[in-house]
Parts: sequence; C-alpha cells; structure tokens
Amino acid sequence: MKKLGEFIPHLSICLLICLAVFTVLDGYNPYMKWLTSTVSKIYIVLCIVVGITTAVMLIVRQRRRKKKPKQEQ
Repeated sequence: MKKLGEFIPHLSICLLICLAVFTVLDGYNPYMKWLTSTVSKIYIVLCIVVGITTAVMLIVRQRRRKKKPKQEQ
C-alpha cells in the first residue's frame, strides 16, 4: 500500500501535464478534436479519479499525523 501511495501523486502529475498539452494542442488545431473524442473523455475521467484519490490519500495521511502523539526530545 505504501508503494501505491508513493506512485499515485506521480501518476497524477503526469496525467495532468498530458491533459494540459492536449488542451494547448486542441487550441492550435481544433479540427483534430483532442478533447471531444471518446478516448479523451476516458482520459479526463481517469485524471479526475486519480486526482481525487491523491487528495483523499493526502487528507488521510495528514489526519494520521495529527493523531500521533509528539515524541519528546
């Protein structure tokens, strides 16, 4: 589970950078229909799912850290 927690944020960054590139390409050449095809709609849903998963994992990690008693030095 720890490996997955380390991998998901990196996947999120990669997917969102690709989405930004597709948005720019769609602006330059709208006839290619980068953001209106079925594949791109699936890709956008995947980005949403990974983004929400990353956010939930971060919230859980922060709450667990708050509950841990601080160790005295």
